[in-house]
Amino acid sequence: MSLNYMSLADGRALPVGTGIMPVCSFDQDGKPAGAATDKTLADLTAFLFARKGETYIHDDTLHEGDWFAVTAVEDTVIASITTPTGTHTDVPIPGGLTLPLQFTAVTLTSGKVFAWIA
Repeated sequence: MSLNYMSLADGRALPVGTGIMPVCSFDQDGKPAGAATDKTLADLTAFLFARKGETYIHDDTLHEGDWFAVTAVEDTVIASITTPTGTHTDVPIPGGLTLPLQFTAVTLTSGKVFAWIA
């Protein structure tokens, strides 16, 4: 699969057609489970209109922080991600997809992502 890219202000790029999944929370099995919190909606609005910044993750080491969304730059597999509902493992994300998801720790198996700072 070949992707075209759009440039960010700092020179990095995201796949053209990057999508945003409808806001939701996830249960212990990693399945969507109801409406997200007001904080997540507020953070998503801040992301869309006044970004706080992002962390570019492209390795398989543990990264800790306070993030509210993750965008896969290319097809990615998250080895583990810690959310308010627990730790989820082996989460595939297709390139170009943004998941609005509050999380505090992430480790990749493969791929590259932007983790959007809360």
